[in-house]
Amino acid sequence: MSTIANITVEPAPDNPSVQIIHLSGEVDESNLPDFEQAVKPLVLDPSRKVLLFDFDGLKFISSKVIGQFAYLYTTLAHSQRQLVLARMDENIKDIFALVGLDQIIPTYPDVNTALQSFNQTPAAA
Repeated sequence: MSTIANITVEPAPDNPSVQIIHLSGEVDESNLPDFEQAVKPLVLDPSRKVLLFDFDGLKFISSKVIGQFAYLYTTLAHSQRQLVLARMDENIKDIFALVGLDQIIPTYPDVNTALQSFNQTPAAA
């Protein structure tokens, strides 16, 4: 039986190197190909410096999809790019914590806070 996942991608306002991937519904093995199809072009494009996943409305994520996030983190980190998560509900947060991904993937309470963290310019030395 197939579950329903909504996956949309948009560039961040004023920063096209940051791509916002909105996930809602349930992401599991039945719709993992849709997830991969949406994300793969972003991973292959080196001009996409940050992939920001907005989990608002995400109710379920399977262990196989969690594995995809570990893969994404590693792949992006190897090319000095970043994976970031925002608006996770408590159940989803608990799953990421259980496997330890909350210790390596930056997480923000909302998309705006995450976007502001990228727009911080270090002070000139």
